Amino acid sequence: MEYRINIQMKELSKLLNCGETVKSIIIFIRDIRNKYNIPKDKLVLYIDMMSKDIEIRDIQLIEWKKIITKYNICNLEKIEYSLDELFENDGYIEYTNINGYNIYLALPMIQKETQIDNFITEINRLENQKINYQNKLSDEKFILKAPKVIVDTEQKKLTDVNNKIQNIKTNILLLTCGKEYYDLLIQLGSNEKINWYIQHQREIKYENDQYDEKWFNEIYDTQIHNYEIKSLHSIICK
Repeated sequence: MEYRINIQMKELSKLLNCGETVKSIIIFIRDIRNKYNIPKDKLVLYIDMMSKDIEIRDIQLIEWKKIITKYNICNLEKIEYSLDELFENDGYIEYTNINGYNIYLALPMIQKETQIDNFITEINRLENQKINYQNKLSDEKFILKAPKVIVDTEQKKLTDVNNKIQNIKTNILLLTCGKEYYDLLIQLGSNEKINWYIQHQREIKYENDQYDEKWFNEIYDTQIHNYEIKSLHSIICK
């Protein structure tokens, strides 16, 4: 009995000593369970090994899987390293990036379309906030009279709301074009290459407007759109 306990302690020690990645994954899963009040349902975790260059700890991450599943940590049904199954159903997906790994948690009990509607509503609310911050920061009287710390605070609010909008749009893209995006990632090898191809397609589309304001706005738009992913998918993965 004592021998078995020692073996278990050594294995758990290996899990705890392997760095912050597994700890962060566990926290992510627990936070999502609390957020949606799903404490007991068995979930499937997907770790995208294509999201970063292979390193020695990538091999360790596969070893951590054995420990997580053996001791039923986070009550997972399984851990997958391929995203092929992830986009086959209409369930909702929560996503994060931990130490370079794209991490996905499938939530089939939550309707994807409902979440997309909620995201759109939230974007509209944030866009109104954004306009208010922009108006305040473009008011010369406010800029001249307000203390610098107040101006900096308002600028940070504008930056934060822009980041929130960007993140929500990325989530919508994942939910609506997940399979196409993943196919492109497999085919091209990195997000950077996907972005490069999309920018190239934009340059072709707007070549008649080259170097005017519209051209710069379209070419260097940081938001990737659904139709761009679908169009590039039809070219690269046909």
